Amino acid sequence: GSASWKWLPVVPLVTVLWTNLHGSFLVAPLITAVIAAGSVLDLWRAPQKDARRRALILTGIAGLTALSTLINPWGPGIYALVNAQLSDAPSMIYGPEWHAPTPTGNPLFFFSVLVALLGFSTSPRRTSMVELLTYSALTWQAWNGNRYIIWYSLALPILLAPSLAAFLPPRRTTSAEIPALNLALGVIIGLMALSFQPQSPLREKLPALYQSYVAGEDATPPLLARSTPVEAVEVLRSRHVASPVRLFNETADGSYLIWAWRDGKVFVDTRILPYPLEVWQDYYQIVSGCGYNRLLDHYGITHILLNQPKQPGLAEALPLDPGWRKLWGDSVYALYERSTQPAIEPPCRAAHFATATLP
Repeated sequence: GSASWKWLPVVPLVTVLWTNLHGSFLVAPLITAVIAAGSVLDLWRAPQKDARRRALILTGIAGLTALSTLINPWGPGIYALVNAQLSDAPSMIYGPEWHAPTPTGNPLFFFSVLVALLGFSTSPRRTSMVELLTYSALTWQAWNGNRYIIWYSLALPILLAPSLAAFLPPRRTTSAEIPALNLALGVIIGLMALSFQPQSPLREKLPALYQSYVAGEDATPPLLARSTPVEAVEVLRSRHVASPVRLFNETADGSYLIWAWRDGKVFVDTRILPYPLEVWQDYYQIVSGCGYNRLLDHYGITHILLNQPKQPGLAEALPLDPGWRKLWGDSVYALYERSTQPAIEPPCRAAHFATATLP
């Protein structure tokens, strides 16, 4: 756009920070390389002095961005870590965010693709190769996984707006940019994000619908979802629960349990990657309420923190199984421990098994 090329060195600097924060840093070298390639193709289409200078600068920035990803504790080894995540079978199978979007599940994405293709192909303005290649790369990425749609959606307005603007009648007057107004809008947006952080007094002013989903601990502002197993952790810490505890738990609950309950062992949590595919297959088998005792014995499970809404198959089976005794429960959770009686599983319901094995 109209920004000075002197801002471009910020890109590799930000990429260093990004690389050390999240595995999605690969977007940076990918997109800068695509933009550089597009600028070279634009130069081939229209060999002009400014285009040549632009291509050289963008190619250099793309190279620096790629090199900047090596500034991390693992060096080049960080690519092996990211590849392990991208090729992790349990994540691909059981993580919905890794699945390709569908027209019924994400109709807005597919509608935007059609709008973009029509805009690029029919616009009176000639679309640059930078725009086309960047759009193609991000669309291909989003087409292969729900988690990548965020990058596509951030870039789409910037890429498509010039082509759609060409359909509008020429403006008789030009509007001047107002830097002070842009700065004010940026500050407002930033304050909106910061005001919702923990300990912010504005959190208590959020709508009733939001308040119905969150709750505070003690005198703190709303922070945790009301479905968080806060009370269950207190029960696990109590003297009424025999130790040591090897707990079977719901996946999302595992993250909170690791943080809040430090003395016991959880079965799984939302990281997915540290656990082999066989563990996840066994997890969904147990959740189904079909043949669960054999697997719980195999893992030496002593207690089960049952998430009743999310684990309906197991929630139906455990109250009927004399091998497990209920210690505590509320509207969401129930804590079971092994009893002295032999386990007798109730008949397995195929419907629960089918639901449990789906992502």
